[in-house]
Amino acid sequence: MVKHIIWDFDGTLFNTYPEISKVFQKVLQEYNVEEKTSDILKNLHFSLWHAYSVYSKKHNLDLTQLQKTFSNLDEQMNPGTLKPFDNVIDIINSIKGNNYIFTHRGISTYKYLNYYDYTKYFMEIITREDGFKRKPNPQAINYLLKKYNLEKEKTIYIGDRLIDVQCAKNAGVQSCYFNSHNIEIDEQANYTINSYINFKF
Repeated sequence: MVKHIIWDFDGTLFNTYPEISKVFQKVLQEYNVEEKTSDILKNLHFSLWHAYSVYSKKHNLDLTQLQKTFSNLDEQMNPGTLKPFDNVIDIINSIKGNNYIFTHRGISTYKYLNYYDYTKYFMEIITREDGFKRKPNPQAINYLLKKYNLEKEKTIYIGDRLIDVQCAKNAGVQSCYFNSHNIEIDEQANYTINSYINFKF
């Protein structure tokens, strides 16, 4: 039985990747580089840092400058363009315990949560600014487990990437792979879903 849920943000709570891909494409165009949004999305699915690395090497771009340009445009995005996945609120409200967030996204996480009045649903929100080690290191999840005295067998981490599943396993909690963009991973999660509609843990 799942009592507590720890959520990833991008591609898990909010359907952000299609719009982020467009922003990344626009950044590359500023360097006179053309890439398909579908290819950009696949690289972003591994991680934003992976996409930086791939395109900086492929087109001989300065990685630091690429990151800076993207971050500036990302921060300017209208929060109304990034929407929560359908029925995610049903999952949030279906459990008897609490919900938490652990994301690599920065402070802009709050901008989108506040826009949709979602912040109130989460006991604690951990972003990049909190300084925890990056996934699949379980440091942030271990912190939540200890602080809130969460039972590992009743806690699940939901994410849309391989590192999310690995992070859950490294922390000893249940894992749910939310396959939001039909990208298979080489890791078995406790649950694998592609929609929150009519789904309950």
